[in-house]
Amino acid sequence: MSAPEVSVAMAVRNGAAFVSDAVASLRRQTLRDIEIIVVDDGSEDSTPSVLAQHAAEDSRVVVISAKPGGLARSLNMAIAAARGPWIARMDADDVAAMAFAGLARPPLLGLPGNLPSATGARGPRVLGAIYQA
Repeated sequence: MSAPEVSVAMAVRNGAAFVSDAVASLRRQTLRDIEIIVVDDGSEDSTPSVLAQHAAEDSRVVVISAKPGGLARSLNMAIAAARGPWIARMDADDVAAMAFAGLARPPLLGLPGNLPSATGARGPRVLGAIYQA
């Protein structure tokens, strides 16, 4: 299997109420050549089954189960598993705009007004966390 153009890193703990919407929004991206890496940071709710369902429906969804270790550790695990040359980061309670992952590639990277956006629990916001692997 070849490397995707963009890897999206996400971490979640006890996010069953919202993580499905986040993953579904990434699955609907206009850029299809992505991988969605979600680290479950020791969830005690139905988050693991929600993520397993997405992974069963779409091979681009990669779920990593971990013992509780915190956001930074979980994101580092996702980044370590990423295969794409570009890594986008998204919170598990956000819903990505249709072109979110595609904006992680040059020449749009870092240009004001061209950063990806998402709608989260606190309303619309710009996501500037896109990195070259």
